[in-house]
Amino acid sequence: MAGKPRKFIAQPHVIYKKSEIKSASGLNLRSAEWAVLTQVNGIQSIEEIAQVLAMTAKEVAHIMYNLYTHGLIDVAQLEKTEKHFVESEFFDILQQKLMSVIGPVAPYVIDDTIQDMEEDKRKFPPERIAELIELISEEISDEVKKVAFQSEMLQYLKKKLI
Repeated sequence: MAGKPRKFIAQPHVIYKKSEIKSASGLNLRSAEWAVLTQVNGIQSIEEIAQVLAMTAKEVAHIMYNLYTHGLIDVAQLEKTEKHFVESEFFDILQQKLMSVIGPVAPYVIDDTIQDMEEDKRKFPPERIAELIELISEEISDEVKKVAFQSEMLQYLKKKLI
């Protein structure tokens, strides 16, 4: 067990990864343990796994402790590196501007596009904003309105960056 912390760390921000040595095959795991194990990926913290599985961080930590004692998971990071996400204000403006162009279907277009991009609105990466606007623009059939929408969003982004 060299390199492994001496004890399990149950803090919500700790990130675990699957063991490179031991496999779950042949073990009799409960469905909740399998659910947690499938979410362990070296990226998500205990707290994030709990959110995905609609469980408490305490429940997930308890299950992860069992997985840890079986040697199925190891600590990947003690601290979650800070990632920046797009603020909800951006999506409010995006929806407002898109509604003025295509009407009440705008929220659905935005949500569907984000889902197609395999992203989450609450954790949307800033580096994909241009791609999001471009994909949404493809839903606007009127070329003049499309260019106007793109221009308005560009102006908004420029104001936010200055």
